[in-house]
Amino acid sequence: MPRKFLLLWDKTNKRWYMRINKKKVYLGRGRGKHNLEDYNTALELYYKLTNKPSLSERTIIKHQVKDNQKIDYKGHRKKGTIAGSIDRFITYLIRKSKKGQLSQGRIHNYRCSLRFFMTFLQPKKCFQDNGITEINSRSIMGFADHLFRLVQEGKYKPQTANQYMGEIKQFVLWCYATKVFDDEPVYLHLIKKIPVKHIDPKLFTIEQIQTLFYACKNNYQGRKTKLYILLALNCGFTSKEIGTLAYEDIDFENQFIHKRRSKTGHYSRWKLWNITNALLLEHKSYMIRKKMQPIYDEGNIGRELVFQTPYGNPVFWIKVRTEEGINSLDGARHLHADSVASKFHRLRKKVYKDISTTPPFKNLRKTGANLLRIEVMKLQYPDLNIVSRMYLNHTINDTFSRSYYSASLDDMNEPLMALEKVLGLRWENNKK
Repeated sequence: MPRKFLLLWDKTNKRWYMRINKKKVYLGRGRGKHNLEDYNTALELYYKLTNKPSLSERTIIKHQVKDNQKIDYKGHRKKGTIAGSIDRFITYLIRKSKKGQLSQGRIHNYRCSLRFFMTFLQPKKCFQDNGITEINSRSIMGFADHLFRLVQEGKYKPQTANQYMGEIKQFVLWCYATKVFDDEPVYLHLIKKIPVKHIDPKLFTIEQIQTLFYACKNNYQGRKTKLYILLALNCGFTSKEIGTLAYEDIDFENQFIHKRRSKTGHYSRWKLWNITNALLLEHKSYMIRKKMQPIYDEGNIGRELVFQTPYGNPVFWIKVRTEEGINSLDGARHLHADSVASKFHRLRKKVYKDISTTPPFKNLRKTGANLLRIEVMKLQYPDLNIVSRMYLNHTINDTFSRSYYSASLDDMNEPLMALEKVLGLRWENNKK
């Protein structure tokens, strides 16, 4: 059955109906609202009354459109057109994601920006076979002006507009590199980024962290929420990194986590606090006692994930579902689930009546980085920012940190232990 019903259902008379010219017109009886056969017959009758093409005629028209687009054996549209170039560009991005060089979420962002660009070029017929010559300095500069107007009107944020423009630039440069264009797009350097106002992130206070931590119950679900808070503070983990944490990343004996970071792809190591290590061990023993079915990282069967939902799914996942082929812009759907952030959001609503007084889950790691920097100042490290960057997994950009000071993974140990004392979180092992 369709997700959205075009016709209306009368419960008392058990009949499908539709309002035509402000009159209630019945379209035949049905055995139930979710009977597809009866619904389709009523829909055919509605199309006849309104002089619209029937369901069978619509499928024929759809096939004719596909035939006119001249799709090749890879599912790409005609060469030398914008649609065909986009198909090949998305295929190139998918190959990069299979090599681990690009995430599914980034591919979805490229789809959104390319769809928006196509709508700008031809609003009424978005995916017609336009010639690639339509992408020139005039259309690109016009698109940049269009984004700037949307930002001025308050419809788009500057970050979104800059992201869209950057991804369209990447597409144009890829077209030149693959010899779709003959002339080099030298006009791209004339397009500047829209200035973004820097807003300092809202941070937690130590009292708020302690209040939220001790508000968690001492049962299985409460201990999971405590672990989410501790991993965000102890290791600077995002929701994605918590969701992809596997048992093979944890050294319980030496109290270390050695994991590949999602932002840069580099491996990092963190010294675990005593409370974090104890809760992870308790979580693992509970899973064994209850004989819970393990779940594994997608694409790697050997990596058993630490956390799972009550329904046996990962606590964080991103998928892109396509309805009309892997390279179709209009058929892509971005699916996203973040049980970590939503669980913490429910805890905030439970503790505070006004949740605007506390920031979201993602700001826990930023709070940890701020407190860590204060502790680094006390410990007199060579560079104040180096440990905070390692904690948040940001790239080291300055010349001194890149060339003259080699940051070791062990440099994090002493500041992290100092951060544990500052927060002062405790846990009593009363099993439930």
